[in-house]
Amino acid sequence: MAAMPVEEDEHGLTGGMMAGKGLKYGPAQEFGAEIDAANGHMLAIPMEDALTPAGVARFAPRDAKDAGYDRIFFSNVGNNVYMFGVMDGIVHLLFVLVHHVSIPARPFAGPALDANRAWIEARLKQAVDEGIKESGE
Repeated sequence: MAAMPVEEDEHGLTGGMMAGKGLKYGPAQEFGAEIDAANGHMLAIPMEDALTPAGVARFAPRDAKDAGYDRIFFSNVGNNVYMFGVMDGIVHLLFVLVHHVSIPARPFAGPALDANRAWIEARLKQAVDEGIKESGE
């Protein structure tokens, strides 16, 4: 699921909640999830120096040298591995590699629907009533 802004114009309401196959992260946010590495040994969590301004990874760990880092090294701390890269003599923390991630539930859709249930039901009833009235003319 994903939230979209609700807007009203002379044609009615648009926006609200979307659900579908293309929204693969919605259920994890709404209900929580346990994620394990599937295609490799560890999950790579990008840190600030590996992110774009929009918060998306600029490159994968295997592409760090192509991204301009002269040297790459790793440090083990507990069960996690920290990946560093050196660029222009400065050490940058690039990724934290972990075996497992637990995403806590952050319900949005359920509480939003519950909080607006009366308004939604009233608008739907009004739209149905108007549709029935117009079809009978």
